[in-house]
Amino acid sequence: MPRDGTHDTAGASSSSVQNVSGPLNVALACAAASQAVHRQSTVFQDHVFDD
Repeated sequence: MPRDGTHDTAGASSSSVQNVSGPLNVALACAAASQAVHRQSTVFQDHVFDD
């Protein structure tokens, strides 16, 4: 604890940001994959039912 009585939270906040970045990257990758699959299936349906 610094002498002025405040808590030094810089280390804690940076480590918690690092702890979140892994799962956040996984969530973003899953969302991107889901969106790509949805778009691909929409394009496929448009071509199948074009008649």
